[in-house]
Amino acid sequence: MEMTAPRGLAVRISAVHMCKTQRGVRASHRSRMVNTYYWGDMAQDAALKGEFLQECTALDRAGAA
Repeated sequence: MEMTAPRGLAVRISAVHMCKTQRGVRASHRSRMVNTYYWGDMAQDAALKGEFLQECTALDRAGAA
């Protein structure tokens, strides 16, 4: 962040617990853990946050297809 000095940043991590999949349990969308963090303009501007979440939703749908 010090080198690039962004005005804002958003990070979203979506993962399935390996303890389930290692035992052979099929991962479902409901078993996912999702964490999101916003910093700077992304945390303060609702329109930017909404755009980011919309893109995340589109990526989730594309991955599920």
